[in-house]
Order: sequence, then C-alpha cells, then structure tokens
Amino acid sequence: MNDDDQKKHILSSIEKFFSRLLMRTSDSNPGIKSSAVKTILDLIEFNKKLIPLCLKERMIRNLKDAKARLELVTLITKKVLVKEWKSNTSNFRQHIMKFIVSYLKTHPHTDVRQSTWELLVLVAQHQQKDADFKAICTFLENDTIRALEQELKKNEKKKLKSTTSSTVQELRALAVKSNSDKRSTTTNAKKTKTKKQQKPVDDSFNEDTLIAHYYNDCPVLTNCPMCQIILEVSTLKEHLEIDCEKKHLVKQCSQCKTSIPVEQWLQHTLKKTCTVTAQDQSRCPFCQLDMTKSSEKAWKSHLINTCPKNPRRKQK
Repeated sequence: MNDDDQKKHILSSIEKFFSRLLMRTSDSNPGIKSSAVKTILDLIEFNKKLIPLCLKERMIRNLKDAKARLELVTLITKKVLVKEWKSNTSNFRQHIMKFIVSYLKTHPHTDVRQSTWELLVLVAQHQQKDADFKAICTFLENDTIRALEQELKKNEKKKLKSTTSSTVQELRALAVKSNSDKRSTTTNAKKTKTKKQQKPVDDSFNEDTLIAHYYNDCPVLTNCPMCQIILEVSTLKEHLEIDCEKKHLVKQCSQCKTSIPVEQWLQHTLKKTCTVTAQDQSRCPFCQLDMTKSSEKAWKSHLINTCPKNPRRKQK
C-alpha cells in the first residue's frame, strides 16, 4: 500500500468513526452525548473537511435526533465556522445553507424549524457584507429573506440599545463621582478659613448635563465609527482592532495602520496618501499627530487645546 492509499484508508476510517459518533450525539445518556459532541469538535479542529459530514445527510425527521443535530451544527458554527469566515466567508457556506433550507420550512416539528431559523440568523450575522448576504439569499425564498432582514435589523437595534444603556450607566457613575468630588471640594473650601469670596455653585451642572457633555461634547471622548460605543479617543485604535463587536467589518491599512471599513479599504489604500505609521506607533485618529510617547495628560491637552481636526474641540 503506497502513501496515498494509506492516507485514503486512514481518512476513510476516520469518516466511518465520525459517522458513528454523529449517531451518539442524540444519545439519551448525557455523558455519552457530551463525549460524542466533544470528540466531534476535536476531530473537526483536526480536519475541517469533516464538517460536511454533519450537514450532508438527508433531513432527520425524528424530533429528538433532529434537535440534537441542530444543536451540534449550531455549536460547530459558533466554535469553528465563525472563525473560518473571518478569513474566508465562503467556506462551507453552501453546505450549511443547504442544511438550513432542508430543515427550515419542511420539517414536521415546530421546535426544529425554530432552531433552524435561529441557526440561519446566526449564519447571517456573520455574512452581512453585501456580496455574502446576497450569496446566502440565493438559497432562500423571498419571504424568508424579508423576515431575515427584519430580524437582523431588530438585533442591531437591540445591540445598539444595550450598548447605549451600558454607556449611559457608565456616564451616570462618572457623573455621580464628579458631583461627589465637587461637593467634597466645596465642603472643604467652606471649612477653610479664607477671606476670598467663594464662587456660587452652578446649578446647571448636574448629573444629566454631565452625561450630555460626555455623550456629545467632551473632546477627550468619541464614538466608535463602527459600533457607536463611547470611549476615550486615545483607545480608539486598540478598540477597533481588539474589542469592537464589528471588528470583522474593518481591515487595517498596511501603511497608516488605521482600521478601515472593508468596503472603503481598497479605495483608501490605492490613494496612498495616508501617513506612514509603524505597528507599535500611536497617532491621534483625527490629525495623525504622533502620540506614541504621550501621557494621558498630554493626550488630554492635545485633544482639548490643539488638535485642529477634533470635531468636539471648541475652536478659539
């Protein structure tokens, strides 16, 4: 047996073993089921070509077995396919869409159809670029496409609302702390025996106005252009690269190291007019001034007093 035949034999054996494992994912014994699912995920990490084996079978009509298969495919999507799609959104797209279509409207059990719909939404959330979304829509009927578009918009609004709520809570905490510090300072000033007349407290300065200031006017803060969360200007670059929930929709320019929306990236890079920046270099995202060695105080001074392109800076 030559090397090629030996490899084929090994792969064939793995596939047979894999098929037996698939049957165990609906086992009534939780331990056996959990072990089978874990082994399948481990094997898929070893060989991604095993993924279609989970998807290519004819529709499973039995409720228990079908739900188990949907759970497995959803898990594979979250743990494996989402990572794959970051580098190539077309990987296994056809396989999973055919799987989804076969269960979505024709399966006899409502629970299975609902789980399939949730899987479709999950897939669509990671296939939202125009070309990718059009590609998955080729598998769907018009009414399903409309429902999917509405669901994605609803989810985006929920995320934005959640982000906004979280941000407001953070700002309220800052406002409370600021007011507390101010009251403490005022109290200490009253206790200090001095002939200087104290300035009257500005009643317009309160929690709500401070939140509005942070949210709309503070020159040290900005909105992420992708997810709209409020953050310090000095952390914007790192946020877009690491923390932003929409970081998969941006691509770093090799010249200026700025994260550019993917649909604008080619146009941006072809111009070649951006500022050359080293990977470990930090620049003001507005005016591109080198801020690599700048302290927090220096950042604050720059954004408040000198940055010519900070949209929140009051021009003097």
